[in-house]
Amino acid sequence: SGTTLGDSSGQGSGVHNALLQGTDGTVNRVTGKFGNALMLDGSDDYAFSGGYTGITGTSRRTIAAWFKTSTANKPILSYGATGTGTLVKVSITSGGAAKIDFGGASITGGSSLANGAWHHIAVTVPDSGNSGSAKLYVDGTATNGSGSTAINTTAAGDIKIGSDGSAYFNGHIDDVRLYNAELNASMISKVYGTGVGDFNRLHVKTARSEERRVGK
Repeated sequence: SGTTLGDSSGQGSGVHNALLQGTDGTVNRVTGKFGNALMLDGSDDYAFSGGYTGITGTSRRTIAAWFKTSTANKPILSYGATGTGTLVKVSITSGGAAKIDFGGASITGGSSLANGAWHHIAVTVPDSGNSGSAKLYVDGTATNGSGSTAINTTAAGDIKIGSDGSAYFNGHIDDVRLYNAELNASMISKVYGTGVGDFNRLHVKTARSEERRVGK
């Protein structure tokens, strides 16, 4: 409500909430993939999760979100800091593909994603993983990473939804998730749900994994 994007996973007790920035009094809640989505204007709107730096270091993780845009070359989510293997930046390229940039290494997948339709993106990284063991899923289809750049994300940068600190997403973002687990292809397929998603149908939690969903 208001300028707050609440963590709806039940795991964070408000620790992982985000605050809207630069919204100029415009309406930022619109019909989303599930219920409402966050609408960002591409100029200065984004959400900032102050004090929460995401899943960092060499920890295994999965990052996922739904997005809809007609504007390419914009960031969807970012945290960490510039450096070799120290960054996490999910974006749409100028050519309309999805990209995960780890700093010095990246994976690109999908095509024609800035077409005004809903798309799902997910990134998986194993424990002590590198750019060759990470995967990028676009609408349920995987692209394998390459190279051997070690992923060791710095905790210096808090999570930004819809910005990388200099550019801003123009469109809708919904159901942003961070898992302390490397979801396999079968689980990603269920999260994507052949385009209809899994909202209120799938929940992953074990003694060593935790689901965080930011921005609902």
